[in-house]
Amino acid sequence: MKSPIRITKARHRGQDRLFISFEYDKELIGLVKKVDGATWSAF
Repeated sequence: MKSPIRITKARHRGQDRLFISFEYDKELIGLVKKVDGATWSAF
């Protein structure tokens, strides 16, 4: 079973953004990185 994906809305650098959080998953990371205009930060 896949772990849950959490999506939250927040302001970042003066703009509204959606933040997607999930446990490490290579397949999901690859899909998210393909979203047009997406930026990536691993923490």
